[in-house]
Amino acid sequence: MPVYVQHETLNRVSDVFNAEALWQAPGLALFARRPLLRDLLERAPREQRGRAATRCFSHVTLMLPQDEVDDDRHLTRGARVRDLAQSLQALHQKDFGDLLGLDEVRYHVLGSDAVEPGQVEVKFGHAVYLPAPDEAVLYTVSVSRDSAIWQPVCPVYPNGRLTVLGHDAASCTHAVPGWPFAQDGAILLINDGPDAPLEVQVRPKDAFDCSFDALAGYYTVRARASPTEPPARRGCY
Repeated sequence: MPVYVQHETLNRVSDVFNAEALWQAPGLALFARRPLLRDLLERAPREQRGRAATRCFSHVTLMLPQDEVDDDRHLTRGARVRDLAQSLQALHQKDFGDLLGLDEVRYHVLGSDAVEPGQVEVKFGHAVYLPAPDEAVLYTVSVSRDSAIWQPVCPVYPNGRLTVLGHDAASCTHAVPGWPFAQDGAILLINDGPDAPLEVQVRPKDAFDCSFDALAGYYTVRARASPTEPPARRGCY
């Protein structure tokens, strides 16, 4: 399956709010430096012709240690988080402006208890979309094991084309609570806009049966390898 979500961890970060330090290492020690955010975006372009990038990703999520984000909210009302996002947007626009086309650069910075001190986790890719401030939700995705109790998972926005659901938030757009399938399994939601129905696909294709129940209004996904287990259902509203 293609890599829909690029997920990397920046280590040994002395100041997680220092945009320049996260973006690019100083000096010319190219072979000794650790890959930073600019390097990661260069190595995984959105589109390329041959070996030359023709378009880069423009939406990036950063996850910082939760304690650092909490301290910033307590002491500065979140000013350092906002400054970090704005500074990285400016650096991104400056260095990759010719590869953006009409895409708007957007950064989302949040805290996570799973991120260790001195680390910053980065997510971007075909299935990472950050909505505009005034963008309304087009669909809300919910899941159920028994079609009786449903849990909301994520929204889908009009301009968010790909969403990947799976076991691990590191490799998917959103992790599904109680994911019942193998860790390498995934459900793809393909949104071609409000004038087209939301398309649901599964990966690997030969591992699942996926069908739409028009009467009930949801998709049912079953693992072919375990026909005796209760079906797991994925509902899209």
